[in-house]
Amino acid sequence: MKLSRPGRKATDVFNELVFFWFAVLTILLIFLSKNETIARIMISSISIIGSVRITSFYNEELAQELAKLVPLVLLGVYIVEASYFSFEKSLSFVAELPMHWKEFIYYLVIVVGIEFVMRTMQFTFKFKTKELKE
Repeated sequence: MKLSRPGRKATDVFNELVFFWFAVLTILLIFLSKNETIARIMISSISIIGSVRITSFYNEELAQELAKLVPLVLLGVYIVEASYFSFEKSLSFVAELPMHWKEFIYYLVIVVGIEFVMRTMQFTFKFKTKELKE
């Protein structure tokens, strides 16, 4: 009896990508933050990821442009307010991240839930539109 799956599903890859980019964006925001809490930084980064995902169901090109804009905005913030950058403080925040793993999981579940709802709505509306055309 074989226990492993032969192929990977798109949802598996999506979950891994969301996890990766959530971690990357959270760390980048930690390095650029001045006086924010980790919880607030995490909610900001998951909001950005969620908004890009929701936008992708509305208009894929708009979502791509929005996703391209995020690194430029972060770079602009760094250039304008480089004096706020504190490497020691940022490293202490990054060291605190493992203590917030439950919140990390909650936010990931929220984005996966949003993805599920959006895919369900997309499938339902495509099916109803197809039904009406016939």
